[in-house]
Amino acid sequence: MPRTTTVQFGDWLPDDDKNIAPGSPGEALTTQLVPLDDAKNMLYTGSAWRLYQPLTATVGTTATPPFDAITVSVNGVLYTFCASQGRLYLINGSTVTDVTGGFSNNTSASWVFQQFGTNLIATDGIDAVYAFDLTNMSGVFALLAGSPPTGYTVGVVRDFVVLGNTYDGTSHPYRVQWSALANAAQWPQPLTQAARAAQSGYQDCYGQYGNVQYIAQGEEFGMIFQERGIVRMQYIGGDVVFEFYTFERKRGLVTPRAAA
Repeated sequence: MPRTTTVQFGDWLPDDDKNIAPGSPGEALTTQLVPLDDAKNMLYTGSAWRLYQPLTATVGTTATPPFDAITVSVNGVLYTFCASQGRLYLINGSTVTDVTGGFSNNTSASWVFQQFGTNLIATDGIDAVYAFDLTNMSGVFALLAGSPPTGYTVGVVRDFVVLGNTYDGTSHPYRVQWSALANAAQWPQPLTQAARAAQSGYQDCYGQYGNVQYIAQGEEFGMIFQERGIVRMQYIGGDVVFEFYTFERKRGLVTPRAAA
């Protein structure tokens, strides 16, 4: 049997003048990470580099071209969800199932998907926010409980679902609003005792930076991308819950799909 050796590689830092080539004098492979000068056909998964798997075509098709999609892992099995002309679909291998749940959605809207625990949340900024229970793959999307506002984008920061560019009867293009702690289905009326107890609330970002376009998730903080600026959303707890400050004053996202 061929002998193999596992080497823990560090970050890809091709522009770092302190970077050294693996195997150079003074480098100890057993005591430090091996820096990378180049990385091809690889993906970083948070703890290790893995071989990039090429795209695989599916023989299943939707009735109309899909607008947006996400692939999630459920007990080690990959499932793809996509939106197309106001319908939501589940793609499992070659099987495509309409899981819209009987709702009639806007046929021209683009969608954003976000996984939160065992729920897959979907929003298009026009219709109500939906959720799919990933513990029941034979189910369909249903209205997200708790009467959340409509949001054009959705993200997860710490243990909160965060909606951006919201509408609750009044348009709030610069606003982000978050759910109760660790509960995507609880959205108490903001500024009430119930909201404070659940650490739920909202924040209006500076309008000079334009609409909220995208919410980049994080464990302790998130980044809110507006059209002409970026705001850092830092969890601090208590009645305040999150602290907000401007991270970037010139660059943002021209369109919601510009984030990479």
